[in-house]
Amino acid sequence: MIERTARWLASTALGLGCLACGDGSSGWILRRSAIGSADGGPQRPDASAASDAALDASDDAGSDALPDADAFTQACSPEVSVDNLTADGNGALFDEAFPTPEAALVEIAKQVCALLYKDPREVPPSPPIVLVIDDFFGIGEIGITAPVIYIRLSSLHMQSAAAEGKDVHAEIAGDLHYLLAIDYELDNENPSAARWVLEGIAAWTRYRAGYTSIDERLPGGSPIDDPKTAGFFFDWLDRGYPDAVYQLNQSLDPNDGIEWSERIFEIITGRDLNMLWADYQEAL
Repeated sequence: MIERTARWLASTALGLGCLACGDGSSGWILRRSAIGSADGGPQRPDASAASDAALDASDDAGSDALPDADAFTQACSPEVSVDNLTADGNGALFDEAFPTPEAALVEIAKQVCALLYKDPREVPPSPPIVLVIDDFFGIGEIGITAPVIYIRLSSLHMQSAAAEGKDVHAEIAGDLHYLLAIDYELDNENPSAARWVLEGIAAWTRYRAGYTSIDERLPGGSPIDDPKTAGFFFDWLDRGYPDAVYQLNQSLDPNDGIEWSERIFEIITGRDLNMLWADYQEAL
């Protein structure tokens, strides 16, 4: 199993900003623009090797089979504790949606690992996870304060989702896929240099698990604009160049002795990032 030399926190939300961190902790915040929203159930686009066909396939949600999560039971069953600070208020929505939250979080972690890795031995270990439910503005955040990972989810957001008629379980599950992907991805030696890739892979994981609507995929912009934009781009890339996301994650290994650069896109596909983005835009 890979050992991490250091862990970075992820306040995984689109458009992050360091929460801060004079006490030795740090993190990023999860915002709606970064992750999208559930669309009533899993959306699993058909796979294809050709770029245009790959994009067409991603429009046809619902038929992709997810990889076997049970193969990652040993590698991705973190120790979990839950502290619902608003159980008598908005947090009751969380308890209703997840009556066995510790077990549910472990199942999500296993699925995240199965999407990111081919072999359980590749997975970096996660510290114990403390999941906190509280009223705050936003969606969620993840950060590390040794010796644990803290994930916070907003019960105000849960209440807003319920008021809008959304499936609260799906909303929370999607956010947890994103946040746990940040936890389990490889940590580049200098995470800030590849931050948009790390967040984009997390958004891709959420989408492939079925918790982001294809309707939120828009043309224009740049892959570094926000995680959701990068996530849809990576999905197109992965379908045209199989295992591209796996290889992107592997390129972030902090122990490989290689400084990360955007040249990885050319290594994977034979085309540089600008060319690939132009191809993607033309296919939309």
